Amino acid sequence: MNNEIKKILVGFPEELLEQIENFRFENRINNRTQAILDLIKKGLEKEGKE
Repeated sequence: MNNEIKKILVGFPEELLEQIENFRFENRINNRTQAILDLIKKGLEKEGKE
């Protein structure tokens, strides 16, 4: 797997962004990008198990 970071621009509805920020603070994650990456990984792992 290539570990090169690719940047993309993504827009979020305000309510979803608030949920991401809540997840970030509850899990003491330093930045929003890492919180979003963690949530994506959790979602992909869950999809793989079903």
